[in-house]
Amino acid sequence: MIRMPRLAATALVAVAAIGLLAGCAGRAVAHPAPSATALPTGITAWLATSPETAPSIVTSTSGQEAYLVVRNDTTQPIVINRVRIDDPRFLGLGYRVGAVSSSVAAGEEARIAVQLPEMICDETGSAATAAAEALTDASPRATPAATSAASATVSVGFALGAAVGVAYTPLDDPNGVLDSAYAAQCGAR
Repeated sequence: MIRMPRLAATALVAVAAIGLLAGCAGRAVAHPAPSATALPTGITAWLATSPETAPSIVTSTSGQEAYLVVRNDTTQPIVINRVRIDDPRFLGLGYRVGAVSSSVAAGEEARIAVQLPEMICDETGSAATAAAEALTDASPRATPAATSAASATVSVGFALGAAVGVAYTPLDDPNGVLDSAYAAQCGAR
């Protein structure tokens, strides 16, 4: 009778050892921690008005769209996930439209559609002004007309090789897309 408990104990130790070894073998390889404040070297991004950089912004049924152009001058493909554009003149944020992610091959560029929110116009009684006043934030805001696209930022979620991160960077708007959107929504008021 003494042999039976000893056999059970030995079997239990063997099962536990196999479980520990299996647990160690199944662990995922550690990935680099999310980063950063800038896009990786060799990756550039700027705002354009349409897939072909036409002189006017695209108006869809849900508002105005612009395109974030991402150029990959590295030797590896980059995957672009989240895209968010922020500007002090926005009533909300600009977000990516459509696909969840885009792969940009080395030496290529991609145009990612971004839905622009309504603009906060000056205090002439516009819908944006009324909506802005309805916000619970009672802190004073600068007059949006005095702000330019130079203060706009973009955040881009990306994966490039083993690096995974979110870049927060000033938005390059060489064609004045955001200024044009502001003028289109607020200029006639």
